[in-house]
Amino acid sequence: MSTRSIYDKLMSAINNKYGVCGLMGNLYAESGLRSNNLQNTSEKKLYLSDTEYTAKVDDGSYTNFVHDSAGYGLAQWTYWSRKQNLLDYAHKVCKSIGDEDMQVDFLINEIKGYKTTWDALVNAKSIKDASDAVLTQYERPADQSDAVKNKRAEYGKNIYNEIMKGETNMGYSRQKVVNLVKSWDGKNEADGSYKSIIDIYNSKEPFPRSTKMLYGWAWCACTWSALAKALGYTAIMPVEISCYYIIEQAKKMGCWQENDAYVPSPGDAVLYDWQDNGAGDNKGNPDHIGTIIEVYKDAGYMVVEEGNYSNSVKKRTLSINGKYIRGFIVPKYTDNTLSAPSTDISGKSIDTLAHEVIAGKYGSGDARKKALGDKYQKVQARVNEILNGSATKPSNIEQPQTQPAEKKVTATCSAQKFSKSLAGTYKTTADLYMRNDAGTNKKALVVIPKGTEVHNYGYYSMSGSTKWLYIQVKIDGVTYTGFSSSAYLKKQ
Repeated sequence: MSTRSIYDKLMSAINNKYGVCGLMGNLYAESGLRSNNLQNTSEKKLYLSDTEYTAKVDDGSYTNFVHDSAGYGLAQWTYWSRKQNLLDYAHKVCKSIGDEDMQVDFLINEIKGYKTTWDALVNAKSIKDASDAVLTQYERPADQSDAVKNKRAEYGKNIYNEIMKGETNMGYSRQKVVNLVKSWDGKNEADGSYKSIIDIYNSKEPFPRSTKMLYGWAWCACTWSALAKALGYTAIMPVEISCYYIIEQAKKMGCWQENDAYVPSPGDAVLYDWQDNGAGDNKGNPDHIGTIIEVYKDAGYMVVEEGNYSNSVKKRTLSINGKYIRGFIVPKYTDNTLSAPSTDISGKSIDTLAHEVIAGKYGSGDARKKALGDKYQKVQARVNEILNGSATKPSNIEQPQTQPAEKKVTATCSAQKFSKSLAGTYKTTADLYMRNDAGTNKKALVVIPKGTEVHNYGYYSMSGSTKWLYIQVKIDGVTYTGFSSSAYLKKQ
């Protein structure tokens, strides 16, 4: 196991880079980060090398491992009860006593029992503080002088610099995350192709909670985590196979966005709660996760690529600040460059073309028909489905504006014009879509029942020759603010 691998595994448990490097500096001082390291004085006493000692303990020909008082392994375990626990754990997981992966797992479990030390690592503000805590509370060598403390902290700082240099050199690209998850589109359970995603996850550290994936488990969080492992982005992307725990990891890494109304970017992740009632900020238990691959802020929606969506990797169109959003994971990418879409329609699916139409890529009217050719009808039908299909439908045609409202859904676009004469209360003359911006090619937020009162404060935008009023209305306990065509609004 390399320095980087040990770092990643410890980070998955501790989630504090200073704490991890403070601990690793002590391990380096003890063993040089060599898991089969036998204390030098014991090599001479027992006439055994590191390799010979390890092999004899494994095959049972050396039976005094527990009581020989010989320091061994990453942490140079010496006291008999700790060596007994190490040996028992190795037998339990069927690994060599010198196995690096096994020892790191054992170390994590053991050091959690030293509560003061564990708390110091998790909450460390400096490598020195973490290193001193490990030295004086966990390792506890005979020499705990300032010189020893400074030396071990220096080892920790060297490891930190090595890790940070590697991260700076590699860079973290949003586009690479988007490209990789899009390349997995279509993988599914029916033909077994989804297993390649789980295999990626199981092939690389870290394994939070010491758990690998099974093929029969829900694999949405595993898909996100496999992206992180495949690209080597585990330093910025939380890794977990549970939606609940991946949020906890994101919080510890400082990349969790709780606000449902946040406008994400491609490469971010969105978490869902299917029990969301639409009232207030959703803080329920998460059920699902996907990777955002496209965002159309003006149109008011995003496209999400999701593992385990109907047992496949598939795309979902989701309204910005829509119902069921639990929150977002926002990794700290160093390269935020995103590629512009191609103008060639050959080989593109109807779904892809529909999203590009909404983004304004093919114009409108005859220009759009000419650009799309014989695909126009199917693309336009999909456009209408995307724009209007996810709009919230009212539970009742009667929507009194005196009703309390705990949640707000607001268009991401702002009104461009103002006229005091327009301000006032209006009633809808038909069931009417409120949209994210002016125009029928913008995402619908909600359907306002015919006869519902709405309010305008004088703000509006134009789409063609039609005024689109920036209005506010309460529907089923939610205050919606967005644009509706003045053609279907009658001033009271």
